[in-house]
Amino acid sequence: IDSMSSFSYCPGECIYNQGDKTSDLMIFKNGIIQMSINGEIFATNEISSNFIDCEEEFIFNDVRQKTVVSISFVEGWRIEREHFIAILASNTHLRQIAFMNAKHQFPIRIQEKNLTEDTLWGTPKENYRLDDDYDSDPVIPSEDHYLYVDDEQSQDSI
Repeated sequence: IDSMSSFSYCPGECIYNQGDKTSDLMIFKNGIIQMSINGEIFATNEISSNFIDCEEEFIFNDVRQKTVVSISFVEGWRIEREHFIAILASNTHLRQIAFMNAKHQFPIRIQEKNLTEDTLWGTPKENYRLDDDYDSDPVIPSEDHYLYVDDEQSQDSI
């Protein structure tokens, strides 16, 4: 959580556009957002609890696949891909879990690109090195999250 930054948008503001090259994972806390592809609206989401968007773009460092506009006041958090990579570089177990989750969610892309735990995330840039004491703090997901933990496609609640 310390590696995340908060955001807020007013009604009508563009959160991101289709084709934008940004590397943030977005976690929306609350508000109403509208999503479109090629100018055609395909969803309006009222968010009352955490909603994660841009996972595939975040994992594979892709451009945004859709445009998202705030319909109401929208709040949430974001984490930069490079900061996440630095966290993974300092924590082997977390890197393994992140790769298994990516492999479980996007198996075709992982296989097509022949990605491994080491090649999916790459290495952090120098300006994203973590302090020595950063990895001493435990990473504890909330009770309602599930992490993919093995190749047998079973899920264990954390």
